[in-house]
Amino acid sequence: MKVVGICGSPRKGNTEWMLRKLLGGAAKAKAETELILLREKNISWCDGCLSCEAGGEHRKGVCQNPR
Repeated sequence: MKVVGICGSPRKGNTEWMLRKLLGGAAKAKAETELILLREKNISWCDGCLSCEAGGEHRKGVCQNPR
């Protein structure tokens, strides 16, 4: 079994603490666990320009707003 915890909080606090506790319990039950902290990821906002949709079904477009 695999268990993934995703923390969307911008700071290290109660949400992350609780996820770590839950994942620790799952690991004790022999589950493979992973914690993903979104604050450590480079996530850009979409401005809705739809340049990524260029190319129709083949989606050969490229985001014009990458970080």
